[in-house]
Amino acid sequence: MKRAHRILSAVAVLAACGASVSAADDREGRKSAPSVNPSLESSAERGYEVLRTRPFLPPDFDDGVFERLWTVWPDELRKEAEAASPTVRRRMTFDRYGLQEPPDVPEDYDGPAMGYVDDGAHGWVMNCFACHAGQVAGQVIPGLPNTDIDLQSLVEDVRTVKLAQFKPFAHLDLGSLKVPLGGTRGTTNSVVFGILLDGFRRPDMSVDLSQRPGRLLHHDMDAPAWWNVSRKSKLYVDGFAPKNHRILMQFMLIPKNDRDVIYGWEDDFRDVLAYIESLDAPQYPGPIDEPLAAKGKIAFVANCASCHGTYGDRDLVSLPSPSGEGPGARGSRPAPLVLASFDRQVSQTVQEAGRPAARPSLLSPLPRERGTGIIAEQDTAARREPRPSIAKDFYPERIIPIAELGTDPVRLEALSVEHRTHLQTTWMTDYGRDETITDPGGYVAPPLDGVWASAPYFHNGSVPTLWHVLRPSERPKLWRRDRRGDGYDHERIGLAVEELKTFPKNALDASARREVFDTSKSGKSAAGHDYPDALSEDEKRAVLEYLKTL
Repeated sequence: MKRAHRILSAVAVLAACGASVSAADDREGRKSAPSVNPSLESSAERGYEVLRTRPFLPPDFDDGVFERLWTVWPDELRKEAEAASPTVRRRMTFDRYGLQEPPDVPEDYDGPAMGYVDDGAHGWVMNCFACHAGQVAGQVIPGLPNTDIDLQSLVEDVRTVKLAQFKPFAHLDLGSLKVPLGGTRGTTNSVVFGILLDGFRRPDMSVDLSQRPGRLLHHDMDAPAWWNVSRKSKLYVDGFAPKNHRILMQFMLIPKNDRDVIYGWEDDFRDVLAYIESLDAPQYPGPIDEPLAAKGKIAFVANCASCHGTYGDRDLVSLPSPSGEGPGARGSRPAPLVLASFDRQVSQTVQEAGRPAARPSLLSPLPRERGTGIIAEQDTAARREPRPSIAKDFYPERIIPIAELGTDPVRLEALSVEHRTHLQTTWMTDYGRDETITDPGGYVAPPLDGVWASAPYFHNGSVPTLWHVLRPSERPKLWRRDRRGDGYDHERIGLAVEELKTFPKNALDASARREVFDTSKSGKSAAGHDYPDALSEDEKRAVLEYLKTL
């Protein structure tokens, strides 16, 4: 009975996603939605414009709801907002829900936050930037994970205000009654969103609400940095999905957007992928101890690079070409040469340091065959489609078995072989022509470009700083953000946090409880990745300094 209830609830949620649109479409005075500037020359430019102007979903709320959100806040905060000017009240609203001001608007801008677009009738329509445009050290950066977002609190408050204003509920208002949106500020239940939306699609993307999504294992995820996508051939923390523009459309698959609508957006999302792949990591804004960073580079190459790659550490080598022609084409197997060059560089650097390498050679075989999980580096390099030339860095895109890595396994378990196999049969993967790994068995060691900016760390956002990543036994069990100043810890490199011994008694409402990250909860463990235990304290300090330079 519980299973049947869960399935029916999911069907009702998705049906509501479609039904809610009609109410919004019937509003009087609806204006035409903004369109992409046809004069933009590059695909990447058009992709950014698409994300900033095109509404692909129904609006979540309108200006009238946004302007009254403060009226449902706790008493003390509500009184402060009531006495504030409209400008200050807007800032308070953005801070409460983790909304970001767009970086490309004038100072007097009063429209939707970054991550939302105007539907032409004062409606706020969510898009990818809600989770993938964040701020670090006071600067909003498109492509940076939004580690401030509290989507659950926003939707709960929006629903309350709509009730008072007799306005219809939208898809998130209804869906969040059955499916949690996020348990902690800065994380979302995004994987389950994707499972639900994909689960009610036939292979050709036509809608079938009679299909069953299967088991749903709710858990929170920290969004990845977009600037690392160009270094990968696969997507997501377990590297199971092919990198193509269609996969990016998964969160647009509400029933109202039928097959023909989805097909019609394909060129738009080609441009979106081009934009994502054009992004570069931001440079660290503070001082760097260059001699210390140089020592850190040696320790990093000896201990970390076989999984996380190199950064300005090797000469230009031939990599596979996307066209399939020339010496780097698929099947010509340039990967052993690439890896041998990298291994020689590692050995030389380690010899200079006078100590043996702690990690095995990249040429060491991995335990699984291609397509079943852990992929040998030769196969990985031979099938990836990098930028035309990648100089002075190399990224192996290596999947580490969960038993070895030891980080929280819930994300891996949440996507079953059945879920992944269904994706493999659909238009999203060109009916299987784009490889899907149905049983990855672990998580991909990510590239570390711009890692200084992308705190918190691990796929679930459980580790607040790089200092804590390098010291597994000192990771906090219970912590919350320290909002004083710009919220960035320049000493430990990451989020400024308050470490707690017990759950705060004054966290009375649900929003306040979501401010606290509790690593004892399911899906939120900060354990694993204990490789830094092999480093001395001096090496850890040096590696931390080196990571600022990436």
